[in-house]
Amino acid sequence: MAKVENQGGKGLFNFQQIMESFYGGKAESEDQQLQKDAYSGNFVQSALDAQLAQNLATNNAALAQQNMTHQADLEQRNQAANMAQEFNYGMQSMDAQFNYENTFADKQHERDLGMVSAVGEQERLNIGAQGKEDRLTIGAQGTQDRLNISAQGEVDLNKIGAQGGVDIEKITTQESSQAQREVGNITTTGSEERKNIAAQSTADISKIQAQNLADRSTITTQGSEDRKGTVTKGEQDRLSIGAQTEGDVKKIGAQGDQDRKTLDKTDDLDAKKQNRATARSRSMARAF
Repeated sequence: MAKVENQGGKGLFNFQQIMESFYGGKAESEDQQLQKDAYSGNFVQSALDAQLAQNLATNNAALAQQNMTHQADLEQRNQAANMAQEFNYGMQSMDAQFNYENTFADKQHERDLGMVSAVGEQERLNIGAQGKEDRLTIGAQGTQDRLNISAQGEVDLNKIGAQGGVDIEKITTQESSQAQREVGNITTTGSEERKNIAAQSTADISKIQAQNLADRSTITTQGSEDRKGTVTKGEQDRLSIGAQTEGDVKKIGAQGDQDRKTLDKTDDLDAKKQNRATARSRSMARAF
């Protein structure tokens, strides 16, 4: 092998000169030629191995990128399908819940109206029956009072007549003039007492009739007030039930709006998470 000379400006080890001397110089022996051939074969093998390794790495990187892209696409499709199903299930659940609550509210409204109507009808029947009983009681009491007054008048008349007979018999034993005066006085007294009794009886009958009229008027007025109170109470109950139903409908609508906003916010967050995951996948693919 030729002697390697150190030349200025050729680097620390003068690699260029060594290469030229190794490849350009003529082999001085068979062993030197074999060494040069072995070096050349090793050089070719190393270059081939490096080229194959480079091609293999390039192919592996391409395949890895394709696999990651396919995996990201599948994951995105699966998440989209799951989110769509979850959204559909949520909407169906809210729709069923709204229908159930609305049906319950309608049925409750019908039951409340039926109850109010039944209570009002029963109260009207009770008031009518009570009024009839009160009128019958007042009429029977008035009849009994009139009979009592008439009987008492007859008894008083009989007593006065009997007392007059007794007095007349006593007077007849006395002097004629005195007897006549006393008989006249007794007759006058009896007549006045009969008039007073008849007037008192008439006054009592008038008072009883007036009381009966007043009682009937009071009962009629009370029945009218009770019916008005029943109608007013039924109207208030219907208004209360209507207001309650309207409040429930507004509450259900507000709950539906809140649920839709929550789903929209969840969709936005899931979309952002998906975008970040896709960006990370792409970044990892570019790193290869």
